This record gives sequence, structure tokens and C-alpha cells, in this order.
Amino acid sequence: MKFKLLSLVIALLIFSMPCVTFSDTYFSMYSMYPDVEQAIAEAKMDIQEPYGWLAGSFLASAGCSCLAGGVVVITSQVVPPAPPVNRLIGKTPAYVNAYTSTFKKEVKKKRLIHTSAGCISGTALALWVYINLYPDLFYTY
Repeated sequence: MKFKLLSLVIALLIFSMPCVTFSDTYFSMYSMYPDVEQAIAEAKMDIQEPYGWLAGSFLASAGCSCLAGGVVVITSQVVPPAPPVNRLIGKTPAYVNAYTSTFKKEVKKKRLIHTSAGCISGTALALWVYINLYPDLFYTY
């Protein structure tokens, strides 16, 4: 029984590996559209670091609570990012679609990383301050 199961798993791995390996390289959805590949590259270059979101989640977590920092994290994912319109003037519809979708996806990913880091560090700072200011609340003698 174990041999049959092991053989089945090995066979599945052998036959599925070429599909995974060659899917992005040779059968790219955008290989026919060079302007789409350019749009994706330019959208990734145009993204700025969202330090305002980092500061907001840090201050909310340190000042109020971890729940306030969590609200900032959720808000960063709900508020849609606006791509720069001047980069889209005179471009093809495929370029505009690829640029906009890539820009929004990458901005949301960076916002999530920055707001999570701010929330965690703000909560750690607040916890450290509370422990040092009110040691009687945390230690029993």
C-alpha cells in the first residue's frame, strides 16, 4: 500500500513539474504584447514607499491600541490606490489595463507590509512602555 502511494506521488510530481517550470517562461500571457510587459515594469518602478501608512499605523498602535493599528491595516487595503494619470495618456488600452492592475496590486502589497510593520512595532513600544510605567500590573509579588 505504501509503495503504491509513494509511486503515485512520484508520478504526479514528475508529470506536473514541466507544467510548472515552463508555464511562466514559454507560455506567458503577455508574450504577444510587448507594451504590456513594459507597462508592468514601469508600474513597478513608479511605486513609492508608503511611509505615511507606516507612521499612521505605528502612531495608532502606540497611542491607542493594537486594534487601532489593525483598523489602519484594513483601511490600507480598502482604500484604492490611484495610479498617476500622466503615465497613461496616449497609451493603448492593454497598456493602461496592465499598468493600472499592476500598480494597484503592488501598492496594496507594499501598504500591507508597511502598515503591519508599523502596527507590530507600535504595539511592542506601547507594551514596553506600559510594562515599565506600571510594573505592578504585570508582576505579582
